[in-house]
Amino acid sequence: MPTDPTTGVAVRDRLLSPISGPAASLWILPALAVAFLLAAAGAGASNSPMPGDMLSLVRSYIAARPHNSLARFLPALRRVNGTASHRGLGRPFVAAWRRAADDPVFRRLQRRQRDRRYFNPAVRRAEADGLGTLGQFIYYDAMVMHGPGTSHASFGGLRARAAARARTPARGGSEVRYLNAFLSVRRRLMRTESKHGNTSRIDGQQRVFVRRRNLDLDPPLVWHVYGDRYAIRAIPEAPAARSR
Repeated sequence: MPTDPTTGVAVRDRLLSPISGPAASLWILPALAVAFLLAAAGAGASNSPMPGDMLSLVRSYIAARPHNSLARFLPALRRVNGTASHRGLGRPFVAAWRRAADDPVFRRLQRRQRDRRYFNPAVRRAEADGLGTLGQFIYYDAMVMHGPGTSHASFGGLRARAAARARTPARGGSEVRYLNAFLSVRRRLMRTESKHGNTSRIDGQQRVFVRRRNLDLDPPLVWHVYGDRYAIRAIPEAPAARSR
C-alpha cells in the first residue's frame, strides 16, 4: 500500500478519517466515493459498474459462509447478470443484503473486492502518472463510477482524453492543470449520462480541493455532494512501530 512520506500513514488509511455530515458513521474513503460506497460502508449496498461484481461477491460469500442470507438469490443473480433486470431480487434481496451487512466476513469480502477491482488499480495508475493523494482519490472515484477499461466512457477513455489535453506530472506537466483537465473531461461525459447527470461530486468536492491546491488532502476538509455537507477535521496518527 502506498505511504505518505510525510506521516508514514498509508494512503488508504490517510483517507479513512471520521467525517461529520449525514453519513457521519461512515469513513471518508467510502463517503467520498459516493457512487459506489456511500451506502455500502454502512449498509453493505453495492452499486458497482463492473458487470458481475455483485454475483462475484455473493459467490465469494457463499464459499465463506454457505448458509448465508444471500445464498438463495444466487440463481436469480446468475439470470440477471449483465442486464438491468431485478427479476427474482427486489425487496427480499435488499432485506437479505442488510442482514448480511452485519456479518464481518461479508464486510471483509466487500473491502477485498473494492480494493482488488478499483482502489488498488486506481492508486497504481495515479502513482505512475505522478499524482498525489487527491489525484489518487479522483482516479478511484472515476474508476468506481465508470469502470476500468479503455472505451470512451470508461476510466481509461477519460484518462486518455485528459492526457491529450494536459501532460501528467510524470511527463513534466502541472498536477493542478492535469487534474482540472481530467475533471473537465469526466464532467462532460457525466452530463451525457442519465444516471450520472448530477456532477456535484466534481463541482462541490473534487474541483474544490483542486482549486485550493490541496493535493495531499490535508484537513480540515469541507465539501458538498448531492446537497449534503461533509467535513473532516483530522487524520489518524501513524501507528506506532511494534517493539520486537
